[in-house]
Amino acid sequence: MFCKYGGCMSKFSGCSLSKLISNAQKLSMYEGAELSIIAQGEFEDCAEIDVNGTKLLISTDFGPLIGDDAYIGGQIAALNAISDIYASGGIPQYAQVILSLDDSISNDIAEQLLAGVYASCAKEKVRIVGGHTIKGTECLIGLSVTSSPTNHILHKHGAKAGDKLWVSKPLGTGLIMRGYYNGLLSAKDANEAIIIMLKSNSDALIISNSYEIHSMTDVTGFGLIGHLSEMLGDGQGAIINLNAVPVIPPVLKLSSNIMHNNYIINNYKYVADKCPLNIELDDIKITALFDPQTNGGLLFTTPPNIDFINGDYHCIGKIIDTHEILVI
Repeated sequence: MFCKYGGCMSKFSGCSLSKLISNAQKLSMYEGAELSIIAQGEFEDCAEIDVNGTKLLISTDFGPLIGDDAYIGGQIAALNAISDIYASGGIPQYAQVILSLDDSISNDIAEQLLAGVYASCAKEKVRIVGGHTIKGTECLIGLSVTSSPTNHILHKHGAKAGDKLWVSKPLGTGLIMRGYYNGLLSAKDANEAIIIMLKSNSDALIISNSYEIHSMTDVTGFGLIGHLSEMLGDGQGAIINLNAVPVIPPVLKLSSNIMHNNYIINNYKYVADKCPLNIELDDIKITALFDPQTNGGLLFTTPPNIDFINGDYHCIGKIIDTHEILVI
């Protein structure tokens, strides 16, 4: 196994990140430096660059490998990085590889890892145009991805009260992989999570071209509710119907109190800092709402009259005009 904190389980906590960025801006000694950084609370999944009236989307994502197979770990890492482009309505076109190899990684394993990255990029029609490789204390892999030119961009913000809230993949990849690493789940259980992480989020292009989408993001390190809290406008909240939330079946073999950890707690605090949250972590499906996902599903809102025949999209609640998140 490469790293039991693999994928988006390694993500810096939201509260700590907000504080870090805020303090760094204040400490900058260069006049006008604060103007070169986007204001907190306005972060999107991708940077949006205007080049002579045409938009480009740029995103960077890297982290420790997930799973115990280098080729599959590379595939997942690439899809996870590419996902931000899809969630922003773009078509990924170019990528640069970010790779750190520690001394325990043989050349054979490194080749399998890069081969997995290449395979995912080829399948998504993303051309690798460069990268940077170093020796480090841990194996890290990811991409910096640029979209093709587009003027059809989706944003996290834009949801309206009454909107339906949808998710495109079941939750629980982090819980299952931690359960596997700690001997609570089998390799077969872990493979169910791997299958979900190997699914591309290119569906975002089909959804956004066929339906009215008010806001969209993808579910990664801050968990479903963490990323939902980033979508809410001033005074907005959400109601989540717990029975409608899909989870990967092995999640239900786990106990909520056993699976409590800093990832879950940090994501809970991140949401509670922004929005009233009266939720007890006493049910494994509730815990899954805060679970860090790697290449998790799309989270998006539509007008209330929209319905999907495709069973891959699950309506899990709605946006409300009261500033709180409720789980019923």
